[in-house]
Amino acid sequence: MASKDLEGEIENFEKFYLDNFQTLNHAGEYYRSLLNSLVGDECEIQTVLYRIKDKDESISKFKRKYHQELDDTDSVYEIKDYITDLIGLRII
Repeated sequence: MASKDLEGEIENFEKFYLDNFQTLNHAGEYYRSLLNSLVGDECEIQTVLYRIKDKDESISKFKRKYHQELDDTDSVYEIKDYITDLIGLRII
């Protein structure tokens, strides 16, 4: 449940991250495979990679980009709603 308590929301995000890490990893592998099959022989691709954003980097990004404004407006929040790049893909 959303709150204004940064430390509590960090704990909630850490639990969310750990509970969903395997699902994120499976999704990353699926997207990587899907891109490989969609591109096929149409383009010269060396490799398609994916990564799961680090938990601590996600929290750091939230603090850097969103926390101050949410705190200033006295808004409730959940960190997971602000981290939109947990899975990243790279085509080389």
